[in-house]
Amino acid sequence: MAPAFRQNRAQEIADALMVRAQRSAPGAYLGGLAELAREYDVSLTTIREVVRILQSQGCVTVRRGNRGGIFAREPGTVPVVNGMRIVRQADAADDRDLLEFREGLEALAAEMAAAKRTPADVAALRDSVTRYQSLVHDFERVGDRELAEENLRFHRLVAQAAHNPYLTRVFSGVQDLVEEITRRPRYTTAVLMDVARAHERIVDAIANGQPEAAKRRMKAHLRAFSEYSARQGAGSATRPVGVGPSLR
Repeated sequence: MAPAFRQNRAQEIADALMVRAQRSAPGAYLGGLAELAREYDVSLTTIREVVRILQSQGCVTVRRGNRGGIFAREPGTVPVVNGMRIVRQADAADDRDLLEFREGLEALAAEMAAAKRTPADVAALRDSVTRYQSLVHDFERVGDRELAEENLRFHRLVAQAAHNPYLTRVFSGVQDLVEEITRRPRYTTAVLMDVARAHERIVDAIANGQPEAAKRRMKAHLRAFSEYSARQGAGSATRPVGVGPSLR
């Protein structure tokens, strides 16, 4: 395929996917590279150019690994993500710094949500917990992509329940960058149920108006995830995520 034609075709596909992304909920799966190449009958080289165009427009985020792909991004998060990328490059910040920041930010979100939540917020969070539990029970059939999307939705709902636009925008940018630079560990059904219980306990604290408990439970949940991911990277044995005495 000639370079000029490939570039024009890449722009056409990017325009189509841009519309799809704008019509989708933030975090919605748009496809993997090979999947999109088959859908549009083009080469992987062309699809990589499509992704470059979409990323420059701030329409998508790309997650690595065999469970990754291209996902819709919430509008307006590009300046936040780009600013954090500058920090990573200029200040030599590493992934641990980002995960530590995310832990503190989401703990603050949970604390604020417990103080400012509405009945609609609580209902949406309960619905997310129920849906996540259902997906875990059907894990062998649905796979982990839907679980990952519902997990992201849960954390996004907590941030939205804080009713602070600054926090929500920063959260979305942080979440996008975390998804871009990290690989999801492999989970067992038992571990996924532990995650579901952790989510439920966080929602209980938010619904009951307990800011300190919500903050503590969210922080412990995310710290457990970081530790579990590190152990999985080192090939260690599985262990429950996000549950334990620190979640009381």
